[in-house]
Amino acid sequence: MTTQPATVADPAGLTLDFQHTTPLLGLSATEIWQVQIRADGAPVGSLRAVLTPYRGGGSPQPGTDSEYSHCSGGELIYEDVEEWFPDVKQLDSLRSRLSAQGGFCAQVAEQLLSEGAVGSREFGSLDVLVFDQLSLSAPWGDPTVAAGVVALVVDQLAVADLLVVFPAGAAAEEAGADLLAAAGSLLWAEQFSDDTQCLDTKFDHGEGVAEVRELLLLRVRR
Repeated sequence: MTTQPATVADPAGLTLDFQHTTPLLGLSATEIWQVQIRADGAPVGSLRAVLTPYRGGGSPQPGTDSEYSHCSGGELIYEDVEEWFPDVKQLDSLRSRLSAQGGFCAQVAEQLLSEGAVGSREFGSLDVLVFDQLSLSAPWGDPTVAAGVVALVVDQLAVADLLVVFPAGAAAEEAGADLLAAAGSLLWAEQFSDDTQCLDTKFDHGEGVAEVRELLLLRVRR
């Protein structure tokens, strides 16, 4: 359980400045989002997120002609990776683009997008958003503020369905990753592998986001 900092700062003055880079050509380009976090205009932190669109066909809907092979631990397991990623070439492209970013993104590509991983998980969202770096100076550097920043970034990207990935385990021990791991837990992300936790916005009902925003509003009311 994460404890709150001794000094609780009013988040009302926090703002986010968004910048992102993407190549001019290519529909399936990877987007690098850099977010500067300011308190009353002064810089207090930054966040980096990597958005990799799938750009293939949509995922099958439960109850259609897709055949389930068996169930394990309450999850539906598919015989063929193409059940969830109809365009395997696009899946390979997605995996390659994430791997090319190195670091935690490469871990995500290996642990979430290998054929074995895809075959053992029900994917509702095929576009992948990886949060890999976050810094916040005192007194802002606490999990609730971090979760609020992450939730706003996801909302501002305005992508209908996203698989949002946070570090966990050993990956959370890297510089700039510990607050992201705590933020993921507050937003109800689920552990997927040793080093990753995921929030699938297609299935998520926003309970974690609502709780985080209520906690932040309580600070404003003090």
